[in-house]
Amino acid sequence: MGVYTDTCMKKLIDKHPCIGDWRNIGMSGCLELVKNRDTKEPMAPFNATPSEMSIINKVVGELRVLGMFNYTRWNYIFVAPPLIVNEEEIGEGMDIISKALLMADEYCY
Repeated sequence: MGVYTDTCMKKLIDKHPCIGDWRNIGMSGCLELVKNRDTKEPMAPFNATPSEMSIINKVVGELRVLGMFNYTRWNYIFVAPPLIVNEEEIGEGMDIISKALLMADEYCY
């Protein structure tokens, strides 16, 4: 399922300019959100203040509205579905992530 998740995430990377990097080992992954892929300027800096987290907070809020709860830290969104997940459920999760990332795409340059 980790390889399938990577394959699905590659499609999201092509669609969303806010994804600066995707790291995944097995079923434990991390999306890094950036304002600019070339410079890798993060959506929220390391040790971000609450005001610097506004973009990420919008994305995380949308994830929750759509039914996905995950751990987020600064400009990182961690993805760790249950190990019993199937392809259909991964697809559903990718759709949710894609919808939420539309908010972050607006801030990319």
